[in-house]
Amino acid sequence: MMLSRNTRSQSVLLACAGLMLGGCTGAQKSQSITRVPIDLAGGSLPILRVQVNGKPAVFVVDTGAESTLIRPAAARRLGLTIRQTDEKTFDAHMALRRAAGVTFIKSITAGTLELRSQQAWCLDLPLPPGIDGLLSRSAFADVLMTIDYPNKELIAGSGSLPPADGIDVVPVGIHAQSAVRVPVDFEGAQTWFMIDTGFAGSLCLDTAALGRLKTRKISDDHQSSGVNSSIKTSLYRIQSPIRIGRHEFRDVVAVSFPGARNMIGSGLLREHSMTIDQRNRRLRLSK
Repeated sequence: MMLSRNTRSQSVLLACAGLMLGGCTGAQKSQSITRVPIDLAGGSLPILRVQVNGKPAVFVVDTGAESTLIRPAAARRLGLTIRQTDEKTFDAHMALRRAAGVTFIKSITAGTLELRSQQAWCLDLPLPPGIDGLLSRSAFADVLMTIDYPNKELIAGSGSLPPADGIDVVPVGIHAQSAVRVPVDFEGAQTWFMIDTGFAGSLCLDTAALGRLKTRKISDDHQSSGVNSSIKTSLYRIQSPIRIGRHEFRDVVAVSFPGARNMIGSGLLREHSMTIDQRNRRLRLSK
């Protein structure tokens, strides 16, 4: 939900900006937009400064996270009530980890942007100092969200993207574990990949995708880190071009490991602006 009070002239300007957010290849209905600065940890991971129940906190915007996660120490600092639980949740490499508890975040705001209330798992995360947790895609389910990597902005609006045409706007599939997936074309076939902004690398490949691509192995001893786990992986240079809509990527470095899922990380997206329309299941890359 967007909180704004605009004059008539401001509304006209914001409507024009909304059209730019959706792109000039199709009409986009939008009433207002909010721009919030982000940091890029390691040059790619989007870091958002928010207010949690009125207190400052710092989260990774993680579209690959199954649910919102918060460090127990951060939850206590923010005055959140932690309920003990025996349940487990997945880390970045699909290993089950026992949560220290679960809490409910009633209010999450970034500037004038109000995000959806969240149940959050309390988990000790190997995050860089100063980062309190991960915000999953469900926090942004009510808004049209753009992560503008080059300009270090998160842009949120109340509009929608044009219908998917497979070129400027691609369809989004929602995985059973709440992941945003898009079709990726390579070697004459199409495979669905998860969009994981919490993955600092460019590509992660399962064995089937790896077998279809032309690759050159770089290393068998690469330590790949997600925002909440780390694992030994094999590293490859992809010699086949890959495409997402009209955008072609060449000479991409990818990781693979037993049990890996096909993922696109922030390392591949960092020269682009990415808009996700969860309500209509559409995604757009622009550069």
